[in-house]
Amino acid sequence: MKKYKFEFRDLNKYRNLINEANSTLPILMKNNVVKKFFQDNGYATEFKPNDLMMNPVIFKNFYKAVIGEKAGEAIINSESNSIKISRYTSSDFFEVFDYQVGSNRIFIDFKNWDESYDQTVDGMLKKIRQKLDKTNADKVFVINIFADNDYHIWKSGDGKIIVIPALMNSKG
Repeated sequence: MKKYKFEFRDLNKYRNLINEANSTLPILMKNNVVKKFFQDNGYATEFKPNDLMMNPVIFKNFYKAVIGEKAGEAIINSESNSIKISRYTSSDFFEVFDYQVGSNRIFIDFKNWDESYDQTVDGMLKKIRQKLDKTNADKVFVINIFADNDYHIWKSGDGKIIVIPALMNSKG
């Protein structure tokens, strides 16, 4: 079992607060395609406070991940007439990647990172490479949902991993 260290911090400086702003939902709702997709599918369009508290791990690793995946699905499927993505049907890929492009062995792994994401690029690419090798996929697109800085698309030497830093900026 891993050992965890708990410490108290100045909450004004703490960047992982569980709130609407950190959920990225307000930014996603600025995009009309995403907002309509969320409304049409009955997904939350605002982060409503209530008497319950979301576990920080669930918030970061599941809630933010799922709304990022759904936003990415809405954008990709609405912006392209020739590319359609869907959840894959093979159990070989369950919880490995998020979506499959058509019936090809090309996959998409959406990310909902903010620009203070605290993992190294090398660590993330190592995990993606392991998933790619495990599934014998032809190609994986790692697509972050939004960023305001001008990052560049990155491609691995063999062309099997392509990182797209943002589909939108914070204005939607």
